[in-house]
Amino acid sequence: RALLCSTLEYLVDVAPAGSLIASGGGGGGKRTPPPAGTATFSAGTLPVPTSDGGVNDAKLVAYDFFNTHDAFPSSDVLHSAVNANVARALGMAHTGAKYLKELNPKFNRSAFAARGQHQSLTNALKRILSDYSDVSSVFSEMIQNADDAGATTIRFTLDRRSFPTDVEGLLGDGMAKCQGPALCVFNDAKFSATDFESLLQIGCGNKKSDETRIGRFGVGFNSVFHMTDCPSVVSCGEVLFLDPTMAHLSVASASNPGMQVTFIEDPQLESHFPYQFRPYKHYGVDLAKE
Repeated sequence: RALLCSTLEYLVDVAPAGSLIASGGGGGGKRTPPPAGTATFSAGTLPVPTSDGGVNDAKLVAYDFFNTHDAFPSSDVLHSAVNANVARALGMAHTGAKYLKELNPKFNRSAFAARGQHQSLTNALKRILSDYSDVSSVFSEMIQNADDAGATTIRFTLDRRSFPTDVEGLLGDGMAKCQGPALCVFNDAKFSATDFESLLQIGCGNKKSDETRIGRFGVGFNSVFHMTDCPSVVSCGEVLFLDPTMAHLSVASASNPGMQVTFIEDPQLESHFPYQFRPYKHYGVDLAKE
């Protein structure tokens, strides 16, 4: 209640006299129509101040946690004088979530692509994990995959650090669970488009016809689900997140339980979701380079 009152008091302070007119509701008699150019709001909506000095329906406005609102009209962004805690209490979306929502219909033509493995995914993964029942198989499979990609070195690092979990800087509320300690595997090879594609295949690898490849890429890789529900792969300016349980990424769906991010397509991505990609930068990864 205190948060809501502080917002309403702020609205009274900044709104020009007579500029907020609620339509609908009870009361008899004939209503006088609002002056031309006056913003009108139906009953049940909450007008909030926006960055352009006006007001707009809270359902249409996003709060800007990282000052990245250049991607949106100022009339769609909450005024900076309103605290983020107030916006959260009002159930408002943040600009990162708004950015993802607007990109969703354009996934095939943008820096974000809905990507994921198919089949009855969780059941298929359970069957694969039963074939790789030894958790230590993760290490041998990662070595095999590095060899298949042409790597000459591989390094395993147990990173015990934790990174910020504010959902405004992440690709979904559930990604906050992935900001803690992690097993990081590095090699000096580059993933090809075919390599990325093979990770999306469940139950079969694509290397049977290539005698130089020793692993079962796309099958053995899934041993990582012994350790995480949301693995990620970074290479050549691309980051692939796999979310088979659809519990982490805001855009994960049954048809595409994951996401592939191409940084060179949109230089602003990191500024919209800085906490999500900060762990990679700690290892010298330049997400803007192939």
